[in-house]
Amino acid sequence: MPNEDSATPPLPDSRGTTTQWAGLHRMKGLLSPPTLSPAFNVEASIHKPPRMLRRDIELVFRPDLAAAHTREAAEGQSLDEYLAERLIAVPTWQPSKHDLSEMSFVVNEERRGLLLNFHAWVKGVRARLGDWWSDASDPLEGTALFGARTSCIYNELEGLTSLLRYACEP
Repeated sequence: MPNEDSATPPLPDSRGTTTQWAGLHRMKGLLSPPTLSPAFNVEASIHKPPRMLRRDIELVFRPDLAAAHTREAAEGQSLDEYLAERLIAVPTWQPSKHDLSEMSFVVNEERRGLLLNFHAWVKGVRARLGDWWSDASDPLEGTALFGARTSCIYNELEGLTSLLRYACEP
């Protein structure tokens, strides 16, 4: 498993392996299909989030998105227009060996390893993005991983069902 000193991970593109999805045509706002980063074994796709999801994302990352809007938006451009133009969402997946809903020492160790792997991957992606604003939802808390935290929680299930068009059973 890569650590923080590993080489910068590839972004989803021709260096990764595009995975086969039967429902690819149903994915909302798809900009780049699900692609596996072999260095980190993380699958990611890139989407333009629909209006309702964009609003949820804005609530979680509001302080930093508002600051980016102030710095970069065209004169008279609203925050919603700015986000509609610039915001992308990148849902990610990692395979696991165990059922992560179970509670055991072995499963907890795997969860920790997957979390460390995600942190290494996202830090590398952020480094490649340079001055562009970027953040991630903390997988444990649903709050901003790097930026200012708000009292709002990102609902991963809603994001995945919205972007990837997954069926959800509560």
